[in-house]
Amino acid sequence: MSTGNTGGQSASGVKVARGDVLVWSVGFETIDTHLLTVFRRSLWDEERARADQFRFERDHVLYVTAHALLHAMLGVYAETGFRLRTNEWGKPEIDAPGNSLRFNLTHTNGLAVCAVTMIDDLGVDAEARDRVTDFLELAGRFFAPSEAAYISALPDADRQSAFLQLWTLKEAFIKAVGKGLSIPLDEFAFTTLTPNRELTVKSDAATVRFTLGVAIVL
Repeated sequence: MSTGNTGGQSASGVKVARGDVLVWSVGFETIDTHLLTVFRRSLWDEERARADQFRFERDHVLYVTAHALLHAMLGVYAETGFRLRTNEWGKPEIDAPGNSLRFNLTHTNGLAVCAVTMIDDLGVDAEARDRVTDFLELAGRFFAPSEAAYISALPDADRQSAFLQLWTLKEAFIKAVGKGLSIPLDEFAFTTLTPNRELTVKSDAATVRFTLGVAIVL
C-alpha cells in the first residue's frame, strides 16, 4: 500500500448525499498549451513524473487532463489536505480515518470522467467506439460464455453497441470491487437489467446485486 503527497489546497469538503453519484467529465479533442500547463500545476510531483513518461503526446495530455479533473473534484468533495493511497491491487482511495467518500476515474480518447459517492464503492469506465473493431473475437476471448452467446445472437447492426455496453459495465464492476484484472472478465456475467437499474452479476463465488451508475460509450 502506497501513500501520495498531501493535496487539496482549496478543498471544502462539500457533502455528498448517501445514494447520490456525482459525475464530472471533460470532453476534448485538443488542449491549449497554456491550459495544459495549468492542469499540470494541480498534479502531485509523482503524477507529473508519470505523465512525462508517456511516449505519445496524446497519452500525456489525456493523463494530465484526467488527473487534473480528479484533483478538482476531490478538491470540492474531499476534506482539506486529503491524501491518497492504493490498495494491494492498485485501486486509489482517500487515506483518512473514518473516510466514507469513494471515487473512481476513467479516461479514453478525448474524454475524462470522475465520479464520487458516499459509503458504497463505485466504478466508472468509458470506451471510444473506434477503439474496438474485432468485438466478436474479444467477446469470445474475454466475456463469460452467456455474454458472448448474447452478443453473437444479436443482429450485426446491434453487436458493437451491446459489446461496448457490456465491456464498460464489466470494467466498471471490477474497478468498483477494487481488485482489477485479478478478477478475470470471463468469471462473472451480467444477467439481469431491471427497471430500477439494478444488475445481477453471477460468478463462481457469489451472486452480487448492485446499482448501475455510469457506463459511457462514445
